[in-house]
Amino acid sequence: MKKTLLTLILLICSLSLFAAFDISANDMRARNIRSSYKFPETDVTIMATASKAVTVEAAPEAKSADGETYTMWIKLNGTGNQDQRSVRFAAAKGEVITVTASSSAASSDRTLNVVSEDGAIVGTIVALKGDLDATAGSVTIPEDGVYYLISKSGGINIYRMILK
Repeated sequence: MKKTLLTLILLICSLSLFAAFDISANDMRARNIRSSYKFPETDVTIMATASKAVTVEAAPEAKSADGETYTMWIKLNGTGNQDQRSVRFAAAKGEVITVTASSSAASSDRTLNVVSEDGAIVGTIVALKGDLDATAGSVTIPEDGVYYLISKSGGINIYRMILK
């Protein structure tokens, strides 16, 4: 009985620690984020500092392959790390993070790294050059933990992030 109760308690705690989310920039208001911003009722945080801000703003209309239209984006504003210009989230082994994004450069694709808390790159998502519509990429999470979305080099504009 005690073992069953302990298992149930651990299961409930793990469910609250790793919660699926669906965050669209379309649902946000324009703002300049100069310190960490945690999305309500999630474990998702935009990591930013006064000198390395992240911007939420109106975007040129973009469509994704599934027909979704985006009019807002989260601009990472350049290369980031775990403390700035990144998105932090908790995930469970086997969950899939899908990000719809574009490069801020009209002439080159950019790479969005999915990085574990210890700094290891566990997957990448390509953000196509800015003159193309929004594209989505996905990475399967290898183990329970905290992860970050970080631009490898240069700005990336995020339209939507889904963890399921």
